[in-house]
Amino acid sequence: MHKSPKISISFREEYLPVYEWLKGKENISSYICQLVMTDMKNGAHSDDFEAKVETILLKLLKNRNLIEQGDGLKLERDKLESLSSEEKDLINSLF
Repeated sequence: MHKSPKISISFREEYLPVYEWLKGKENISSYICQLVMTDMKNGAHSDDFEAKVETILLKLLKNRNLIEQGDGLKLERDKLESLSSEEKDLINSLF
């Protein structure tokens, strides 16, 4: 007879609500495996994350009229200077 692989999980005090939540699940193993499989599938597409960030930044720049919304995306340098240092730091940290 084939034995299923087993794993033991300990919960730190800060994760006790997670432990309580899991206790209420009918099949904890299946629930955790489904979450991990979803995470594995999403993690395999890290390029998607970068594309999403780029899309968000383009929307923000368009909404603030920092780039033209026509065929070509031309950066308006004088408007770019109006970004706060926090906004510039955020953009620089992402790329």
